Amino acid sequence: MPLSLIPKPPDKFRLIQNFSATVGTSPATNELIPRSWATTWSTFRQIVANILALPPDSEACTRDVDSAYRLLPVHPSQWPALVLRTDEGFFIDTRVSFGIGPGTGVFGRVGEAALDIFRARGFGPLGRWVDDILFFRVRVVSIASVNAQRADIHGSLDQQPFLRRGAKWWVGAEGRRYDESYEYPLRAATNAGREDGWHYGDDEIESLADELGLPLHKPTPWSSTFSYAGYLFSIFDRRAGLPAVKVATYRADIDAWLSQSVHRLEDSQRLLGRLLHASPVVLDAPRHLTRLIGFVNIAVRSNAHPRAQRHGSAALDKDIEWWREHLCGEEVWRSISQYAPKDINLFVDASSDWGVGIWWDGHSASYRLHPDWRSRGDGRDIQFAEALAIEVGLLHVLSTGFRSAALVVYTDNTGVQFGVPRGRMRNAAATSVIDRIHALQVDRDVVIHTRRVASADNPADGPSRGIRKEPGLPTIVLPALVAAEFLPHWQSPAGRR
Repeated sequence: MPLSLIPKPPDKFRLIQNFSATVGTSPATNELIPRSWATTWSTFRQIVANILALPPDSEACTRDVDSAYRLLPVHPSQWPALVLRTDEGFFIDTRVSFGIGPGTGVFGRVGEAALDIFRARGFGPLGRWVDDILFFRVRVVSIASVNAQRADIHGSLDQQPFLRRGAKWWVGAEGRRYDESYEYPLRAATNAGREDGWHYGDDEIESLADELGLPLHKPTPWSSTFSYAGYLFSIFDRRAGLPAVKVATYRADIDAWLSQSVHRLEDSQRLLGRLLHASPVVLDAPRHLTRLIGFVNIAVRSNAHPRAQRHGSAALDKDIEWWREHLCGEEVWRSISQYAPKDINLFVDASSDWGVGIWWDGHSASYRLHPDWRSRGDGRDIQFAEALAIEVGLLHVLSTGFRSAALVVYTDNTGVQFGVPRGRMRNAAATSVIDRIHALQVDRDVVIHTRRVASADNPADGPSRGIRKEPGLPTIVLPALVAAEFLPHWQSPAGRR
């Protein structure tokens, strides 16, 4: 198998064994290994959720597991797949190595076990991204309130974790994902010398790590502001951002893209990966990734060589220029308060035979689509109508002065549920509506969190067919582009059967 050396700042190198490479007619080693080693990932959203659930005066620090993969021996039955040939002869790599398909999941078993032991001793909340461990701590006086929240979450979770594509998480009643079961409450350290008011600290971490034989290194100081998984977080300010080194790197790739008229697949994939990483801290980012994602997907489906060059488009370059404007300055920050959405009981629905319905906290409105709405261009289908329902529902909410916050919108259309946060759908007409929704979010500083509701449980189903039993929502003036989709005097009277 090919070997590579990758620089590891500041002055080291990491050996990568390419188990995905095909040598001659032999299949790649990774093709022969099942990917069933699922593990948890403390994603950006999970870290944000932890921060928003903690008092503002909480602190965090990080530790790395030293040589994490090399700690793990491989069973002798697997050694034939780990033979290295060099000029000096054949060698067997008896440890889990970088490049092996299930390596992350294999170490995940050890990492998860270690974190569960820490949690059982009262440490937490905790996070983990492969071998990077994140420790949060709170004041002793805050333990009771934090534990009450943890108990509520634990009671809402499925008893068994959900496994999919190498990832593992616990699912709550609303479909939200969590990286732990929340079964262990926080506890104050038993160390009698702990007099600083925190529920644990460095001494307790080091003591338990030594007891477990877990070699932790690269400690960072406790602080309200910390770096994790390539992001910056501020617990006190409720903000997240990109560090200056990331911004500079991403800007360099953007400048390289804009300086050329043709692009290699591997360069496009690298730029896409970096912009996806930046997207959680850049408002309205998904809408400006659609064309780059399409460019990469087309190249992949055409079986193009990674270094084959393809022409972009003026529209794609415009998106990349948008990113250049928004990744400016040294660090890029945004508020994370919008990641804690408010459920205002807003439900929307659409009927292909009638129109759009809104149900908001016991009041409703119905909007009758033109009979020929499907033939009005851009391949309009039910997903267009369902997206239009979200737009109209949002307009009703914004008409009350709602801004600078996040809200939940319930829909029974799965495509729209995931299409709105992504900023795109396959249907061009629906994507145009989503563009307007995202423009509204930017203008009013709001974020929509779409959630699924079963059709049978959607109270907007009746209004979407012109049947309303509830008091009517106040009439609003729709923007011209939106109003043009409906018949004049579209709002049906309450009580229609």
